[in-house]
Amino acid sequence: MCGIIACRTSAPAIDYLLAALHRLEYRGYDSAGVAVRTVAGDIVRLRTVGRVDALVRLVAGWAGAELDGVGIGHTRWATHGLVTEGNAHPLCDCMGRISLVHNGIIENADRLREALALSGHRFSSTVDSEVLCHLIEDQLMIASDLNDAVQAALTALEGSWALAVLEERTGRIVVAANRSPLIVAHTGAGDF
Repeated sequence: MCGIIACRTSAPAIDYLLAALHRLEYRGYDSAGVAVRTVAGDIVRLRTVGRVDALVRLVAGWAGAELDGVGIGHTRWATHGLVTEGNAHPLCDCMGRISLVHNGIIENADRLREALALSGHRFSSTVDSEVLCHLIEDQLMIASDLNDAVQAALTALEGSWALAVLEERTGRIVVAANRSPLIVAHTGAGDF
């Protein structure tokens, strides 16, 4: 299984994300990644094969826009797909509008992937979690609210999930869980 974290803080989110991913990394995890909003409002996705220390080195080399206080992170223990950077989370939809991290198993992912591909979606990974991105993308075309889109997309799923979805346009994060643990906390430093 995987470990996920999401936060909205007054300090740079990357510091909280990396610390949390280190705490979650207690067994044979094989990849890690983050999606963090920049002060300009873009989303930067940094992913790597290896343990969280490899991600720390990747983040240290980041020379782009300053990172803001909103982000999501993931450490993966491959249950679907090979250990590649392309299969590392966060994953995104076709338009790059949302980034998503997921813990769990989508049991009907193959059937959903086939239907989504037939309707024109382009997949960049072989992991079951990516179908969630494209289901949410479709729902965002119907309902512009991220929370509504996530709720509607989840009705198509069979399996288990704890997930966090980050929307680029608004910087909003939506979380959901079904048969996988998810803890939400509010502290003086922000929401986790």
